[in-house]
Amino acid sequence: MAGLVARATFQPQATGTADITLLMLKAPTNQRLKVRSWCVSFQGTDNLGTPIQVQLLRVSTDGTGSSVTPVKMDDSIADSIQGTATESYGGTNEPTAGSILERRYIHPQTNYTEIVAEPDEVIVGAGDRIALKAIAPNASVNATGFIEWEE
Repeated sequence: MAGLVARATFQPQATGTADITLLMLKAPTNQRLKVRSWCVSFQGTDNLGTPIQVQLLRVSTDGTGSSVTPVKMDDSIADSIQGTATESYGGTNEPTAGSILERRYIHPQTNYTEIVAEPDEVIVGAGDRIALKAIAPNASVNATGFIEWEE
């Protein structure tokens, strides 16, 4: 890893009441990525709302979504960001789910940030993908968040 830290933030989107991929990160074909942190924040209004399951998981296909422009956390680094990100799947044409790496239940009026410390980072292999998925079976709420990684 060369020390270039990047972050992709997804636009606020409704979770719906079915499984929805919020954000997908894809490594370039010739380079691995190291996930440093991820975050999901909900904008629910029901203080008795059922917690929403959020998964960090590997996915095996791209699905169909909208491109997200990642940003460098240190803009003095001249290197280009190689990882790509996609958001707004809308519950259709979802990436194909693979292994679930982490699962959290998050109250729909709060947020959760996972900071991954060495040596427990999640490595995204060259050409592979990782995603944040929300499962909100009882009510749709707005969600936003990010995945931060090192290249």
